[in-house]
Amino acid sequence: MLVRMFPSTSLARVLLAGLVLILLLGAVSVSGSEEYTYYGVVPGRIHYAVPKQYTFGSLIQGGAFEIDPPTVAGSALVSIVALQDDTEVEVHTLEDNRLVAEATLNTMEKEFVRLPNGTKFKVVSNHLVTVMLLGGNVGGEELDPSMNQGPIPATFYTSTDGTYVGKEFIFVASQGLTGFPYRILALEDAEVTITREDGDEDSYTLQANTYESLSLTAFKAYKVESTGHIMIQSDGPGGRSFDVPSPEGGFVGKVFYSTCLRDSFTAWDPTEDFGFRISALEDARVTVWDVEFKRTIGEFEIKGGQGVGFKPKADEIMIEGDKANHILVCTQRQPPKVLRLGIRCWRYLYGG
Repeated sequence: MLVRMFPSTSLARVLLAGLVLILLLGAVSVSGSEEYTYYGVVPGRIHYAVPKQYTFGSLIQGGAFEIDPPTVAGSALVSIVALQDDTEVEVHTLEDNRLVAEATLNTMEKEFVRLPNGTKFKVVSNHLVTVMLLGGNVGGEELDPSMNQGPIPATFYTSTDGTYVGKEFIFVASQGLTGFPYRILALEDAEVTITREDGDEDSYTLQANTYESLSLTAFKAYKVESTGHIMIQSDGPGGRSFDVPSPEGGFVGKVFYSTCLRDSFTAWDPTEDFGFRISALEDARVTVWDVEFKRTIGEFEIKGGQGVGFKPKADEIMIEGDKANHILVCTQRQPPKVLRLGIRCWRYLYGG
């Protein structure tokens, strides 16, 4: 389980013009200083459901699921990492306004705070930070930063400017002992350097519309620096539901990128009603591209106020529309519980 959190702002009327500015201008002046607030809720129940029955290794269509007892967790970790020196951070519970943790962090220093299930909380800082909520047991043990593995976040990452497209990113990694769940997508030619908190460093050269998949160390802080604009995503379809941000800003736009499922091992299950979902705000023509092979793999005509679902087979896709759309990736196991809507997206979808 993972939830990404974004700061609130009292400047909503100013920022309705676009989500790109939310994290740059979303500060509230308090006694001459800036303050950023991130809100979150630890789910009341944290567990993993597994199929009761398989047939020759495949899930029985319409078959029941049951809770896997070793995965039942009673708490989650709030992960906080500083983007610059002298970052003062406080964590408060909302129902009783209790201060549960505070720390002063320098760049790439991190703080983990454990909160029980059902806790509503906020993180307050004087500078932008990257905040994630990580939950779930590992090997039947309560999740802890001392472990050498953790849950894989199904999310996109915000840059140090607070946008999904940028040239510098700082975040805490979480994954298993194997696999390459992290992906850097270059929107333009870029020289990319990845630095772990202990100084270990790797470099890559990426051309526009190419990508690199990475394996990172769980619970370590990373800084990704690039000469060109990039996006960073971890995990993808098949595990958890997630929304797809647009490079244009927010979750409404004409262009979207995302990892996908291509080979037979990770192919979409034809018996399950899940996959990518495109919601059109007005009549739109949408084209789906295979980024790796630079070919069209789908075209749709969508009426305004309606949507379409599809299961593309590609390693990385680009979704391009002639009008603004919203993209949601739904999985067969976990329906979406958190819809991460920026101010601009909320206005388009719901008014106000």
